[in-house]
Amino acid sequence: DAADARAAERLGAIVDAVDRCRKIVGDLLSFARGRPSRRGPVALGDVLRATLDLRAGELEGRGIAWTLDLDPGLPEVSADGHQLQQVFLNILLNAEQALHDAGSTVRVRAAPAPDPLASGLGAGVEVSFWNDGPAIPPEVVPHIFEPFFTTKTEDQGTGLGLAISLRIVREHGGEIGVESGAEGTTFTVRLPLVDAEAFAG
Repeated sequence: DAADARAAERLGAIVDAVDRCRKIVGDLLSFARGRPSRRGPVALGDVLRATLDLRAGELEGRGIAWTLDLDPGLPEVSADGHQLQQVFLNILLNAEQALHDAGSTVRVRAAPAPDPLASGLGAGVEVSFWNDGPAIPPEVVPHIFEPFFTTKTEDQGTGLGLAISLRIVREHGGEIGVESGAEGTTFTVRLPLVDAEAFAG
């Protein structure tokens, strides 16, 4: 709100720096402490819609086309909805940054998992986030979920977003992975279905 343009520019730079500090500290606290999950039956479609609504303006403002494809028979999952939204936001932000220099499309799809989860929890739901940005180098892929590992510049992230996402998904008994090549990059999250007995009453 400063009347002087130069002062307003400097104040804006300060606000941007403070926001970066807040994000870094928040990521560090989230990684170090985590948060107890409050799990229950969650409609995955609602969480995905809410997540994309949060980023729709930014995506469209940058000319990134996005789609959400929900299987009509999508079952509920056993999860903490807030934690799942954090996972989906982290993956979506990663896709946005990948599309900074090339590519223009993000596709999100949720459907029943084609085979049982490796965790032994049986049937699940699979959510995939595909973007047509540059491929992740093969030597980077094995490290992408490691804490503090990042190929981004200092002002783009801390390297904790995907590590936090991995921990949350594993704590839910799920799986997360990435595949990348000439046809684009896909992050896939697989989560167990609701355990009817666990939530009875």
